[in-house]
Amino acid sequence: MARVVQAFVPLAPPTVTHNDLVAYVRANGRPGIRKSDRLREAEDALLPRLASLAPSSGPLSGPLRVTVRWCFPAAATRHAQGEPHVCRPDMSNMLKTLEDVMQRAGVIADDSMVVEERLSKAWMDPAGIFVRAEELS
Repeated sequence: MARVVQAFVPLAPPTVTHNDLVAYVRANGRPGIRKSDRLREAEDALLPRLASLAPSSGPLSGPLRVTVRWCFPAAATRHAQGEPHVCRPDMSNMLKTLEDVMQRAGVIADDSMVVEERLSKAWMDPAGIFVRAEELS
């Protein structure tokens, strides 16, 4: 039987994405690139919320469908409830960060197993992220 994990995570969606990297110099003098502090903080905010969704029987595996709706806070803006969010950040970069955290949290075994994605973003209250991951038979 196919397993499903679904939840609404109530927090303002992070606007920082996996592209937020910073250059640094390693101890040996060689250059490197690492995640920015903002990106680490966003991942750290998501991790415990997504870890609470991790199946006790182990991460979802096999071909997976992931559905995500990012709900950006509408009340404090001039945007109407449900109005499409047509500004940065773009969904593909937001998804990469979210899928990486879903993997770290034990919700999915590997983000390479995602074969179908349903994505949307809008101005919506309450703010948060709706996440659904399901194994496909």
